[in-house]
Amino acid sequence: MKILQVSVHGFGKFSQKTFTFSPTGLQLILGPNEAGKSTLFRAIARLLFGYQPREPKKHDQPWQNHTKFGGELHLALPQGKLIIQRNFSKNLLQATLKNQNQTYTICSNHHRPNTKTLSQANHKLWNYLKIKDPIALFQALFVCQMPMEKLAPSQRGMPLQLTLFESLAQLFPKDEILEKIRSDYYKLTSQPLQGERKTKRSPGELDLLYQKLQHKQQLHQQNLQKIQTLNSTYQQREKLQKELHQLQKQIHQLQEKQKDFETFFHLQAQLKPLEE
Repeated sequence: MKILQVSVHGFGKFSQKTFTFSPTGLQLILGPNEAGKSTLFRAIARLLFGYQPREPKKHDQPWQNHTKFGGELHLALPQGKLIIQRNFSKNLLQATLKNQNQTYTICSNHHRPNTKTLSQANHKLWNYLKIKDPIALFQALFVCQMPMEKLAPSQRGMPLQLTLFESLAQLFPKDEILEKIRSDYYKLTSQPLQGERKTKRSPGELDLLYQKLQHKQQLHQQNLQKIQTLNSTYQQREKLQKELHQLQKQIHQLQEKQKDFETFFHLQAQLKPLEE
């Protein structure tokens, strides 16, 4: 899943703004204080995950009262381009998948917009994206200025990057290599207890772990491509089998006709002496 574009109709200080991102690598947003970095970060997260029931929205409402409160998020998926559209003030959500010239509706509550149908549409979207824990994935994918009191008690004092491995573990269950990388990363990044001597870290060890993760992702992509190739080959095989069956049927019909012709010529040859 890659973020391609964010169109903000109205969110905080932003009104009718579009931000385009690179389809590869990490996205780094730079700017002076009060430029809107955190606002853009929250807008992306809210468009992807939405708000929890009864969660206050006042802090994120557009400064300009006439602006629509919502936006669009464009994501690149293996299946195609996913467009998530939200109107927070009206509890509206619609997610559509575009693949070549075809468009599929993943979820929508436009027929009856309310908090109940919005929650149902959110869960449909999360299930489609295989998001089991929005909060954990949120903290794994985004690194921002976040006060410690907003973190869950179990996550205080723990690097936020560790939740990334928990999300990856859902994609690669029972993977020994991933678990070893996670264990090594935890050893390198965990803070020592009070009174203990801080462990020295080699400058290149974190880079090596990051390279291992990238290599693992590349292998996963290669496996997906192999699966797609096998599926395509299987479909071609089924098509050829159907064509072969049709040809065999036609050959059988021709053979039957040939027998009829042979019988006809044989009878015709026997009739000629009688006529003479």
